[in-house]
Amino acid sequence: MKNRTAYFLAVAVLIAGPSCSDDSTPTDPGGASSDTAPPAQITGATMSYAQPGSSAVLLWTAPADDREPRTVARYKIRYGYSFPFNWELSLEATDPPPPKAPGESETWTLGDPARGTELYAAIRSFDGRGNASPVSNIATVHITGFRLSAQCVNVLSRTPVEGLAATITARHVIEHTSDSNGAFARNDLGGGAVNVALRSGAASTLYHHIDHAFVLDSDIALFYDMIPYQPVPSTLIDNALQLLLGAATGLNFSTELKKWNTIPVDIHVPAFTNIYGVDYEALVLSAITCWETRTGCELFRVVGSVPATGIEFRYPPRAVMGIQNAFTEHFDDADQFPLRDIVRVLDEFQVVGVAQLSRILLHELGHTIRLNHLPSGFIMFGGQPLPDDISDDEVLAVQLHTALPNGIDMSFYNFAAPTP
Repeated sequence: MKNRTAYFLAVAVLIAGPSCSDDSTPTDPGGASSDTAPPAQITGATMSYAQPGSSAVLLWTAPADDREPRTVARYKIRYGYSFPFNWELSLEATDPPPPKAPGESETWTLGDPARGTELYAAIRSFDGRGNASPVSNIATVHITGFRLSAQCVNVLSRTPVEGLAATITARHVIEHTSDSNGAFARNDLGGGAVNVALRSGAASTLYHHIDHAFVLDSDIALFYDMIPYQPVPSTLIDNALQLLLGAATGLNFSTELKKWNTIPVDIHVPAFTNIYGVDYEALVLSAITCWETRTGCELFRVVGSVPATGIEFRYPPRAVMGIQNAFTEHFDDADQFPLRDIVRVLDEFQVVGVAQLSRILLHELGHTIRLNHLPSGFIMFGGQPLPDDISDDEVLAVQLHTALPNGIDMSFYNFAAPTP
């Protein structure tokens, strides 16, 4: 019976012992061995945060130990961003201050706290024998988050787009609608991974969907070029954006649109009439006019000499051209933006071949716009025969190509037919 009593007493001691795993190693092992009383609990801890980008400051009054010299031996501070605050599971500060005399003010600073959330912190003090005070009151402060603002503009008309459904996904999902200025904004966002999704919503026009993922680590102002959904007249492809993405050679692996840095681009068309009386200069100028008239865009600027940046026409003989009637050679700068194009056209077309030559010149000028080959039926078809004129589909694609900003990342856009 004595053994069973001792067993229950041992269990009772274990249950009544400290529930906290904080280190209670004595810092004063030579002190009074009978000292089992902890320091007083800290009760007036507060936190402050002055402005975005500043540090959070924890303030409290130094407690007193029950024995001389009354100053506690050390502090342990824990902090976190979860509610309810759990002392054991929270982060431990690596730099608590050395304790001051009882009654003096204490501070601890947390630099660069997580943004857009509540910060919680608490303190325990320890005496020289390792006795731990109860956990202090939980101090809390709101850490101001980042600001995200955006404006949405129709890329073709350059007018604001009202009524777009904008979804910001950060720590939470937040819904907005673009206003009459095409704008929406959100304050107090936490940092880290963010996604902005734009849908047509209540806008008066259908727009291609945008999904933009990025890391938010500062206030940010975004600008979105909204691409109207334009079904193309033919049945060869669904819409103008789809056609552009399939035709633009200025899209690198990351789908960045790389165009001439200046549009209209300089183009040199030397005077040349071959032995059959075919005026090449006049035919090239006519092809330029056709592209610009059909698209309504000023694409080329004719200059009197070969430009350092721009397009040059040459008319080599068959001995140079081989089996080809015409081809365009591209040269890009170190950042993959167009630098020079050389268009070579066979010099021996006869008068009966002028119609074919005119179609070829339209095709090669399309390459200088930086369009790739397209299926049969387009002037950019990579084979023969070529159609007599630029298609309405290609007109829409070039208008969009011209309107889009240079260097824009096209991977944000969904080229499929959009839904509201």
